[in-house]
Amino acid sequence: MSAKPLRLFIADDEPPARARMKELIEDLREECPAEVVGEAGNGQEVLDRLPETNADVLLLDIQMPGARRAGSGAPPGATGGRARNRIRHGA
Repeated sequence: MSAKPLRLFIADDEPPARARMKELIEDLREECPAEVVGEAGNGQEVLDRLPETNADVLLLDIQMPGARRAGSGAPPGATGGRARNRIRHGA
């Protein structure tokens, strides 16, 4: 029986960074089944798109325009309450 894939949402304002993240996720598919269910290029897009994706994990670039609002600064429930785990990258 195969594991249910982890549903990921990628938020980064740089398209090459989103593309690279998707490549890495694909490369790890056998070890960690995952699928990208959505992506956004700014914080407002995260707030608009994330609730309809049913994502398990939000991969958020915290230096992206509007990231503060889409990340820890968002009011409870603003992201639909589904994505509970956040992996933040950036300096």
